[in-house]
Amino acid sequence: MLALLFFILIIAILVGVHEFGHFITAKTLGVKVDEFAIGFGPKIFSWRFKKGSRETLYRINLIPLGGYVQLKGEGDLNDAEGFENIPGWKKLLIAYAGVCMNLLLAFFIFSIYIFSFNFKQYIPEIIPFSVPLGHQSVVSTLIVDTGDKTSPIYKYNLNSEYVVKKAGDINNPSITQVQNIIGEYKGRNLSMKLEDMENSNHVIDINVVPRVNPPSGKGRVGIMLIPAYKIYFTGFQKPFSGIFYSIDMLEYNVYGVYQLSKIAIVTKTPQVVTSAVSGPVGIYEITGSVYKTEGLWGVVDILGLMSIALAIMNCLPLPALDGFLALITIIEMISRRRIPNRVKEVIGTIGIVFLILLSIAVTLNDLYNYNIISGILTLFKHV
Repeated sequence: MLALLFFILIIAILVGVHEFGHFITAKTLGVKVDEFAIGFGPKIFSWRFKKGSRETLYRINLIPLGGYVQLKGEGDLNDAEGFENIPGWKKLLIAYAGVCMNLLLAFFIFSIYIFSFNFKQYIPEIIPFSVPLGHQSVVSTLIVDTGDKTSPIYKYNLNSEYVVKKAGDINNPSITQVQNIIGEYKGRNLSMKLEDMENSNHVIDINVVPRVNPPSGKGRVGIMLIPAYKIYFTGFQKPFSGIFYSIDMLEYNVYGVYQLSKIAIVTKTPQVVTSAVSGPVGIYEITGSVYKTEGLWGVVDILGLMSIALAIMNCLPLPALDGFLALITIIEMISRRRIPNRVKEVIGTIGIVFLILLSIAVTLNDLYNYNIISGILTLFKHV
């Protein structure tokens, strides 16, 4: 239940902040807003607010997976005061206001987040990457295989993710070094120093005896090793660490999508990309999993990352997204000619159909990746 509540809250915050950007920018530039809505589908409740001659309808709709701002005169060239007849630079500001608000939200979230974790954070080493801002090092992290209750490390009840600070006589060992050390110490006592990734003040010393003949499919110690980047900020960087970290994550996500797409094209295996893409179902599953393992701070981290992802997505020049409106506006500004509304409507309709089909594909991908379909079938088998 908590996972569902967090999911709805995350989507509502992301959409609300994004649409508020369009709303407040349009209002500031003197463009009338006819309707401001959070969610799609049937109305839950609504209210009207009138100031002077301008009236805006505010709506909260049933399906919390989006939102919209309807501006006066959209699609109507005959409305002299409407959106279609305002200067191009105003259109661009309104178009990108939602993106800017999502980035500002990420700046705010990560400022609190990084401060709370002593100005450092860890991200998976999925791709070769160098942060543009701050400092970076590669570390070895581990999580305990909780399904292996006979493992040498299970008795310590380690339920978080840890940085390997020392293994044997080696400080800050690499993944390969940890693996080699475990192999060398099989059947003998091995001391390790671990630092809790969520609380750097929590450092523990453990002693394990790696198994000589571990069970099939299990490791000698009962851990899974994961290479990660440690990103940290020092000195004058600290007051700006939230902004810096957001920029780092922005580049990390864009570069990651580029690299995964390139690998998918070269290897002709689209699963490389599809396995890394999630829709609402995937976000719900991830949110629930992160909350169980990392608590509220994990959900906050997801909110910041998703805000950046939403900003990136809306910059794409695809119909029904902010980037498409910006592209159309730039073309009209350069050519000094209006693109006929009929053409815009046809492209917009095609874009909406494409986004619906994409949403269905992403949802099916989520159902497959998280074994939800097989789980449902299993339930029916037991009825």
